[in-house]
Amino acid sequence: MRGWKVAFLAGLDYARMPADSVIASLKGLGYEGIEWTTSHFDVDLPVADLRALVGKTRDAGMDVSRIMAHEDLVSLDDDARRVRIDRTVRAIHAAGECDVATVGTMTGPAPWDANAPKVGRDISESAAWAQVFEAYAAFSTAAEAAGVVHLVRGRLRHAGARLLHASLPDRPARQPGAEGESGPFARNPLRELRRSVGRARMG
Repeated sequence: MRGWKVAFLAGLDYARMPADSVIASLKGLGYEGIEWTTSHFDVDLPVADLRALVGKTRDAGMDVSRIMAHEDLVSLDDDARRVRIDRTVRAIHAAGECDVATVGTMTGPAPWDANAPKVGRDISESAAWAQVFEAYAAFSTAAEAAGVVHLVRGRLRHAGARLLHASLPDRPARQPGAEGESGPFARNPLRELRRSVGRARMG
């Protein structure tokens, strides 16, 4: 008997569907969990609504494997960047309040956004990483307070930059569920960011 479950990231077309339809579709396809994005887990909604989303997912016999709070953390517009950081911090706290153990992020810049800066042309790689690590520090503090694990896909996305894991040590991330380190939604080893960031700064 396998000790893990299969979950699906409810992005792309699913992001535009009502939550009930997403749950019914993915359950019908045999998935055992949903990774909700902030399209549905919208931090501008009351926490009661977010709890209801998590509750109806679990009532359907599925679980919430992760909240994917993808915001571009590299930007030439500092005000916009700080709004994105704030939204992600709020998502982390909301996840904790809804008993969701894991929140995921990406660094940006998004290749599909024509206004996103190009690393190496519009912003230097070192300046881009400085913006990312500033955001990660805020996320780490929020995750510690909320009791959740912050996971990241670590690269300056599609920007020709080196992978984050080329410069940061690998650490297996804690996974949600009673099993702790080997929870039901176990994935390939990822970085537990609050430790990785600390080590990178000390290195």
